Amino acid sequence: DDRMGNSIRSDENDVRVWDVASGQVAVSGRERAGAFTAVHWLSDDSHLLIASENANLESVNASDLSVLSEIVFPVSLRAEDMVAIPAAAPSTPGQESNDGTTWIAVAFTDGQIRLYDIETGDLVRSLVGHADAVQTLHYDPIRERLFSGGRDATVRVWEPDRGLEVLT
Repeated sequence: DDRMGNSIRSDENDVRVWDVASGQVAVSGRERAGAFTAVHWLSDDSHLLIASENANLESVNASDLSVLSEIVFPVSLRAEDMVAIPAAAPSTPGQESNDGTTWIAVAFTDGQIRLYDIETGDLVRSLVGHADAVQTLHYDPIRERLFSGGRDATVRVWEPDRGLEVLT
């Protein structure tokens, strides 16, 4: 891994970013209320997304661990319930885009995938198509496609910028 470090949960429920090369703690942060359920690095290494058992999802600055935004969900999230969609310019003139902001796609048991702006916490759009719970998500940054697998035994392919399902 060529990232600056890795983030882990310690027994004290604090955030620690480790420098992989030296094995030393590069940044450690504040106490958190509740154990972590998922941690994601964003592709530019500037932010972490931290989900906790108290159903919060925080966007955190990787250099000082300050909270940039927070979204509260009705249930806690697992790592497979969410994926970051990095900021991107439209690949086709006139195509909608996420306008330079990073989104987080979150899978729900109602069969929907909801896209949130991680800077504001606002709901951007919902992707509707699964007949049952969405169980896993994957984003392909090269093809700019979001893949979802559901309890309804389908895999769906989405263009998240346009909110369109392109393949089932």
